[in-house]
Amino acid sequence: LGAPYDWRLAPDSDSMQTTFVALQKLIEDAVSRTGQKVVIVSHSMGCLVSQAFLKQTETAMPGWVGQHVYEWVPASGPFGGAASSVQGAVSGETLGMSFLPHDLFRPVQSACTSGFWLSPIPSVFGSDVLVSTHSKNYTCSDNDLRQLYSDLGLSLMSDTFDRVLPWRANLDQPIQPRDALRVTCFVGQGVKTTSVSLQTPYRWLS
Repeated sequence: LGAPYDWRLAPDSDSMQTTFVALQKLIEDAVSRTGQKVVIVSHSMGCLVSQAFLKQTETAMPGWVGQHVYEWVPASGPFGGAASSVQGAVSGETLGMSFLPHDLFRPVQSACTSGFWLSPIPSVFGSDVLVSTHSKNYTCSDNDLRQLYSDLGLSLMSDTFDRVLPWRANLDQPIQPRDALRVTCFVGQGVKTTSVSLQTPYRWLS
């Protein structure tokens, strides 16, 4: 069974909550029909969405995950964040389609609240510079990212940054009891991914 979602939305948005209700019903119906627990397979940003769904549902209804989910299989989950999300806000990220202009993607990527959930996490990225201009460098620290969004004039992202951070940090706490959910992660090796995104000055960033 497939469970699509709007990738532009952060998992704590009202619209995403509607998706979670539908996903919960989909899982419950499948378990009721087959008599077997489900295996949830998610990919990329869908891993963060699944993580939020499982944690939120188990918190609201203790024991639900153990009764309905046999295993969660996240593939290529960006649990440590992604530098490309910052690139999307600054200049646009072409998603590997280099023949398309960055400007084509930036209006959508710079307005997506899901970008917060993909922000690089300091414990993973360290103090590396993510964005460099002629007058200032930005790392992935909370203060630097908050200032970056503000300097870019992205009021939506800047205003909601503090709201999203505690919610995301809570997701990283394991579902209790720890044996309530079996997890098998799939990660790639030898695949080039962006770790540092050095940017020359853009017209959006003074």
